Amino acid sequence: MAHLRKRGRKKWQIVIELDRDPVTGERKRKYKTYNGTKREAENKMAELIQKYKDGNNADKYSEMKMKKLMRKYINNHQHNVATRTADRYRRIIKNHLEPAFGEMLIKKVKPMHIESYQTQKLNSGRINGGGLSSSTVRMHHNLLNSIFEYAQRLEIIERNPVSLISLPKKKKSKHKFLSREELNQILDYSEGLWIHDYILVAVSTGMRRGEMIGLEWENVDLKNKKISVVQALKRTSQGIELSEPKTKSSVRSISITDNTVAILRKIKSEQEKNKLNMGDNYNDRFDFVFCEKNGRYCNPNTVTRRFKRVVEAIGLEEIKLHDLRHTMASFLIKIANPKVVQERLGHSSISMTMDLYSHLSDDLQQKAADDLSEFINQNNTLKENNLVKMYY
Repeated sequence: MAHLRKRGRKKWQIVIELDRDPVTGERKRKYKTYNGTKREAENKMAELIQKYKDGNNADKYSEMKMKKLMRKYINNHQHNVATRTADRYRRIIKNHLEPAFGEMLIKKVKPMHIESYQTQKLNSGRINGGGLSSSTVRMHHNLLNSIFEYAQRLEIIERNPVSLISLPKKKKSKHKFLSREELNQILDYSEGLWIHDYILVAVSTGMRRGEMIGLEWENVDLKNKKISVVQALKRTSQGIELSEPKTKSSVRSISITDNTVAILRKIKSEQEKNKLNMGDNYNDRFDFVFCEKNGRYCNPNTVTRRFKRVVEAIGLEEIKLHDLRHTMASFLIKIANPKVVQERLGHSSISMTMDLYSHLSDDLQQKAADDLSEFINQNNTLKENNLVKMYY
């Protein structure tokens, strides 16, 4: 690839062999004269070889289009993230990023293109012409940023155009939670149905859907009233998958009430009867708490449909299955230490919990003011009583 030619005392010619000309087939060379010792010339030659390699690598990718980079990125990163996350990335790339950037050369993408893309998605990014939510566009932004960071690591580009554009402002959304009356309506209507016990356990633990249907009896301690959340059942592009929960902080232990213990004992008893009645037809590969009558896992979408049928039947269509989790959180956050609520929900930080339920802050502020007032008034009363004792 390269060699030295001596041209005089402490004078060297560095010869670097380049690739052949694709048209003529002739070998191309680069020459560089260097004054110094042979060792110094060899070091200089090594430096020039590396520069050529780097330049050649940049040339190789200089005409690469964005669609090729995005596919290369997802192929190299799909094993580093959960299957559902990789599926989500593919959908974003296919439905949004590739139509917008796919035919552009990587080197031609500028910050103004990223800014225009985000604005367009916020205004009319949906199929029906409506705008995407700021949280969704933030997700697009973060994925694009990761793709360009990947391009930087490959030395395809020197500067990441996404890093110069701000994330869309995060809008605080009010989570829906059920009133006592609404919850009672749902429980009354679902009495005797499979979904009834699921609702009771979900609203008392705050567990996510995947965590609920992925819960096995070995992770339920009825004696000590504890549930260990260690796995979740999810639907991915590969089918139904039993895997670790959403995040590291989602792996947690949840204390349960005597009422919840009673419900779980009832579910266990019913399952034992089904095993006896169905014999070999009972699927005992897993030991799920919330399963079908034959022991088979419950499809996540089936749970959602069963809940939807109930709320639609009683005119509460706006209530979603995940609102059961918000209901528990909204109730507890008014009466419990935020740290307890955070750990019960499996959030990574208290700030995340408080941000999600910031719409309750006015109520909490008022409660804090009332409690403080009561504390001060009690102290004043004690002082007055002591004064009375001193003088009489």
